[in-house]
Amino acid sequence: MEDQRIIEILEKMERNQQTIITLLMSKNQNPESNISQWEDGLKIQEILKISRATLYRLRKENAFTYVQKGGRTYYYTPDIFKIRNHFLK
Repeated sequence: MEDQRIIEILEKMERNQQTIITLLMSKNQNPESNISQWEDGLKIQEILKISRATLYRLRKENAFTYVQKGGRTYYYTPDIFKIRNHFLK
């Protein structure tokens, strides 16, 4: 019984995550249609001068907005520049 409840909660969380991604992308912030707002990991590594592992760690710590689409991860560049500018002070 408790296992079933956990599964239901996890499924609901996954649906909510998909809804959030859809909303982000529908606000004219689609990585494929507005590339100036979204960049892939390699570009972000260049901007921040960090390794792939550091970028992954920051992503897991929710340091910035990102979406995953088609097996690729796109990062919201205004968030990235805020982080960069904060550490360059």
